[in-house]
Amino acid sequence: MLFPVMKREVHFGLIKRTAVATVITFILATMAILFFETTRIEEDLITGAAREGVLYTALYHAYLNTSDENTLAVLEEKAAAVLERTPYISIDFLTADKKVVAHTATTTGDKVNQLFLDQGIIFIPDNRVSGSRLISNWQIYLRVSWPLITGEETTAGGYICGIYQVTRDEMTGILRRIALTTALVFTAILCCSFCCYLFFLVFNNGLIRTVGHLNRANRFLLKALGSALAKSDVADKNHNPRVIIYSVVLAEHVSMSRDKIRALILGGFLHDLGMLDINQAILFSKEELTEHDRETIEAHPQAGAEMVKKQSWLNSAVPVIRSHHEKYDGTGYPAGLRREDIPENGRIFAIADAFDALTSTRPYRTALSIEQALEQMKRASGTHFDPVLLSAFLELAPELYKSVASLNTKELDRELNTIVTTYLKG
Repeated sequence: MLFPVMKREVHFGLIKRTAVATVITFILATMAILFFETTRIEEDLITGAAREGVLYTALYHAYLNTSDENTLAVLEEKAAAVLERTPYISIDFLTADKKVVAHTATTTGDKVNQLFLDQGIIFIPDNRVSGSRLISNWQIYLRVSWPLITGEETTAGGYICGIYQVTRDEMTGILRRIALTTALVFTAILCCSFCCYLFFLVFNNGLIRTVGHLNRANRFLLKALGSALAKSDVADKNHNPRVIIYSVVLAEHVSMSRDKIRALILGGFLHDLGMLDINQAILFSKEELTEHDRETIEAHPQAGAEMVKKQSWLNSAVPVIRSHHEKYDGTGYPAGLRREDIPENGRIFAIADAFDALTSTRPYRTALSIEQALEQMKRASGTHFDPVLLSAFLELAPELYKSVASLNTKELDRELNTIVTTYLKG
């Protein structure tokens, strides 16, 4: 095969990035097209408008070549008649020294002429066709000037300056021209983007496969470390899988975001990482702990967070690791956080961790029944646990406990693999 089979999410990621790049490029290209094409269209319209003014040129030539004193009135009369047959709405005839000798305009022409003045568009004719543009009420007006040069003359014998109203057909042509150019550019960008997508697909295939292997290795190490930590804590290698399953089910039930659930799972695997620095004799002691031993144990959330925060791919787990022993009323450790100051996924994990601890046998006591465990947790609502999250968990707990507590190690591992694949796939 030319393109080896790759993960669906890799395709989606490349497509998303390519699509974003295509849209941005298209927007920038469209802005450039509008700027340059508008300039070209304006120049073409001005040139065309000057050609449309050939009748006014003929009238002015006739005026300049006649000495009859009534010629000026005739010029204005004939110019007014021509206005009715052309897109012009105002015409000025100027002498060689640029003084107006005759003016005729429609009512609209006078208004538009005033708009040009109001906007500070002062037009001075010269020895070439020139003009300026004004848009008002979705209508384009051009103030166009051209010199009166005949034969082999090199200087103008006068000037004609008019206001040209762009016709509907011309407007349609402008829009069609811009649309066609934009469509061609978009097609070119789309083809280039598709080629880039295929190129990156082939170029990055080996790297993506390697990253996939590393992600799978990371997930394996994460689960192995979590299992090892569970053994060092409570001599129950199934503690971590159960707590993570309880936590994720509750998080999904309260519609927690995917990123927070991902952090919850990472934190679940590593929440007791700080326990590695604690003497095993303290952890498994059946006697009442000394003040020093208690302080040592209560330092493990912060110690675990310090270990993890140095690894960028595990950074999101830090809040759960640091806060899983905090209590809703602020009496927990290590920071004494209270209420919403405790991260939401930390509050969820505290509920799941406590529930599994109460329903599991510990060195210092036997497991409680689910009824006893839930009753004890109810009494801690608002003190140890977030009352809203605990209420949601109490609804789920009976069925959840029935489906999870009876699972053996292999079955728990399958459930955990499903969760890990769903939220931690790379």
